[in-house]
Amino acid sequence: MTYSHGVWHIAEYSLRDAIRNQHPHHLYVNGKLYEIRSRVKRNKVIRAYGGKCACCGLHVTQAFVDVASLASYRATLGVYGTRKGKLIRMTLDHIVPTSRGGSNSRSNLQLLCEPCNSIKADKELTIMDLKKYAFAG
Repeated sequence: MTYSHGVWHIAEYSLRDAIRNQHPHHLYVNGKLYEIRSRVKRNKVIRAYGGKCACCGLHVTQAFVDVASLASYRATLGVYGTRKGKLIRMTLDHIVPTSRGGSNSRSNLQLLCEPCNSIKADKELTIMDLKKYAFAG
């Protein structure tokens, strides 16, 4: 069990099974039963982007069962890439932010690693503009 990105990684799963939602939906860890929530929409976006960050190209390489608190009974499958030996969380980003009228539809979602997503924040940036911000300096 490890801790990073504000969550506990209580188990590692096959990335292939995680992205295809072919994983158990319950998991016993240290005598406790966790319900693993599926992320069907996220997984479809991961597949659509070939498992790569739309900006920097970081590949999804690992899937962990994550819980925010060890006292929780609900878990999610988090997906991560690795850069310089460090785990980087992969996230969904709204191309047109919801704060600016964007929808939650799959066509308005893209896969970004957490650093690229934090650079984009709630701005409406094309991938080319985002790359200029991300790789500047």
